[in-house]
Amino acid sequence: MADQPSNATASAAEDTGSRGTGPDLVRLPTREDSEPYRPLSLLAVTGLALAVGYSLLVNLGGLFLYASLYFRSLVVLVVVTVALTLLVARLVGIRDSRRLFRLSGLALVGLLGLIGMISLVAFSGSNPWVLPFWTILLPLGTGVLCWMARARIRASEGTLAGAELATWGLGLSLFFGLNYTAYLASNYFAIRQQAVDNTDRWIQLIRQNKLQEAFLLTQPVSARPAEGPDLLEQIEVNSNTPRPPGEPGPFSRFSHSPFVHQLVLGGPNTKVELARVSPTFDRGTYQVEIEYQVKTDYSRFNLLVYATGTESVGSGGTGRQWQILGPSVQTTNMVSTPLGDEMNGAINEAGQVAGNFYQALQREEPEKGYLLTLPPEARAAQDKAGERLRAAEKKGSTAVLALVASDPEVQRYRKGMTHYQEGGLVRADKKTFWIDETFRAEVTKELKALFRPYPSSTARLSLPLTSYPFWEREGERFRLRFPLSITLNKQGARPDTLVESEVVVESPAAEGQVPTGPWQVKELVAIRSHSLPTPSSGPGGR
Repeated sequence: MADQPSNATASAAEDTGSRGTGPDLVRLPTREDSEPYRPLSLLAVTGLALAVGYSLLVNLGGLFLYASLYFRSLVVLVVVTVALTLLVARLVGIRDSRRLFRLSGLALVGLLGLIGMISLVAFSGSNPWVLPFWTILLPLGTGVLCWMARARIRASEGTLAGAELATWGLGLSLFFGLNYTAYLASNYFAIRQQAVDNTDRWIQLIRQNKLQEAFLLTQPVSARPAEGPDLLEQIEVNSNTPRPPGEPGPFSRFSHSPFVHQLVLGGPNTKVELARVSPTFDRGTYQVEIEYQVKTDYSRFNLLVYATGTESVGSGGTGRQWQILGPSVQTTNMVSTPLGDEMNGAINEAGQVAGNFYQALQREEPEKGYLLTLPPEARAAQDKAGERLRAAEKKGSTAVLALVASDPEVQRYRKGMTHYQEGGLVRADKKTFWIDETFRAEVTKELKALFRPYPSSTARLSLPLTSYPFWEREGERFRLRFPLSITLNKQGARPDTLVESEVVVESPAAEGQVPTGPWQVKELVAIRSHSLPTPSSGPGGR
């Protein structure tokens, strides 16, 4: 009995020893064994937060674009992705709800990230995700911040934690920063090249004097007619309706734009060099400002062209379509060359003759108008012959007949004046004069009546001598064509009508030489005729 306590004590000792050293029991950590606390690096946490924020900012752009177009398919993809993730996890034996939740979340983040990045590229044409320029500093700053965090953690000798956070932040900032920069750069250069290609083609059409085709590129894609033999007809009907009280239509204004004249008449040595391209994006449309430096035989100037590009599906084709904003085109820093100064002097001299002819028509003074159609050396003799004829007319028909029979100069004057007053200067050929055939004969007759001292209809004339005229050579004759607008008042079934014409003034000039005069009026060429619209009428008045 005395041995029992000692046995119990030994048993207890064995039991205690077995608990301290037995392999089947878990040893609880003590205070001495626990790992010391290491605070997270604030730089690492901040860097990761900024990297995640930037990646979300970039990714959400593409995600929103996809959702706005294919919201139902996005919902289906999300549901299918989560369902497949849970199914695969079950098949590999994962049952823990927290692990399932994390796996589903990671799969969902991966799916949305993939959709976002693909959508950025896929929809860059119609809906590019363009962040403010300063946001490019975010991945740069985040990368620097994470790199500094990693350096501090390594130098802390184990007293700071967060190296993995800094690594993740650095990776995210580099991945999304580089990808978004590449996306912006590729998009920028693609838009830039497309805009330049289209404006180059437009300028080339103008230089080749293909003004109808060039004008088409200034119209909205949906409103452009197909090119063909009836292109002029479609442009005149749909895109050249004049505006009250008699302002020419869009095509006419385009044809007489100063930059069009400079490019058409620039000469064989004309050079057009690209100087600057500035693309922007606003409200679903790319807007590109393109500046060229133009050098012609007659001038040097900068040409500022604005082009817009939009995604389009229709008769004009699919993909991005470009339109040149014709009314916004500007010429700046215009400087004439020595040859240009000579030509401007010739234009001023010819313009005075055209202006005097215009005044003669407007004031109903056929005698003065007729003299301007003669060579200057013949005007004095013809002017005196006209005075003699008018003096004889006051004496009666007998005196007129006697004078005409005896005076060859009066004979020439009388014949020339008859030809002038019958409208012999008017050229209204079908090849050059666009008009509704219903009114061709009537309008042509009224144009010729303008040359009589008392025309049958009241007409309003406008000669904008500020317009730069076209010119042409024919042998040793040099011709300048000054635009003249004639508004004919309503007559019977014909409404108020605007006739666009040209006063052609010519001078002798040797090949390759600038004309120095003398100048004389050769003809009045009718170009087109449109009915002036009333407030309720639409386009296409003829």
